[in-house]
Amino acid sequence: MAEPGFGDGAVDDLLVDGAGSRAKIRNALRAASYTRRIDGGSELQLELHDPERRIMRDSELFRAGAFVELGRLRFDMVGYQQGDSTFTVLFEDAVVGRLRDADADVAVSGGKQRRSEFAARLLADAGVDSVVQPDDSEKVQFSRTGGEEGESESSWEALDRLAREASREDGVSWRRFSTGWEVVFASEAWLMDRYEAPRVRESTAGVVRINWTIDRGRERQRATVRTRAEAWSVPPGRPVRLVNQGPASGFWLIEQIRRTDLLASKETVLQLVRADEG
Repeated sequence: MAEPGFGDGAVDDLLVDGAGSRAKIRNALRAASYTRRIDGGSELQLELHDPERRIMRDSELFRAGAFVELGRLRFDMVGYQQGDSTFTVLFEDAVVGRLRDADADVAVSGGKQRRSEFAARLLADAGVDSVVQPDDSEKVQFSRTGGEEGESESSWEALDRLAREASREDGVSWRRFSTGWEVVFASEAWLMDRYEAPRVRESTAGVVRINWTIDRGRERQRATVRTRAEAWSVPPGRPVRLVNQGPASGFWLIEQIRRTDLLASKETVLQLVRADEG
């Protein structure tokens, strides 16, 4: 079963907002990669062959508001770079973009809401579907206001701040991330309990290789799983269980999914973090 939007034929199915753009993009495409993550905004990058600057000058391509769709996932254009013979375009998860655009002042007076309730409000105000872990924190004052020197705070930044505050207070890591269609605001321990953890074993179910380092001096333990793209369907933020890996056997959380060559390679790289269960 292919990961939604990123199985075989993903590049051929690429949809770019712009008149007649699919053929132009597909013919010029030299490299394409993506990173889906729970430690920041997910990104898609396209590198196009453009030695005569024709794509760069095409007013119908990559104009303001341009976006790419792959399956259920939408990425909005956030930047580009012209090289000697290439034109590289960077896209970011559109859900994250909506939260970055939400930066009007919001305040809740003391004793009115818990942290999770305020997080859910920020997401609802932006029209974003969400999965929010309920909490029993004290009802206090929360706000999304201007920062230092009048700099505004977006909902995406405010949710990150709330997650860091929860991590310090609870002693267990909290995360805020987008799956591409909804935003999750929850602790790693809660995510581990909420979702079933598939067993991951080398040389089975599309898994090519598992590498890891166990070092008690590190703040977090991490592992890397290399798998064939068409055989992987579990998104970031979900638990997996490594099997037959000695001291690395057990439960981990998918922190990143990377595919660096959408054109040729079918390999997908998963970065795992040892789940913080408190």
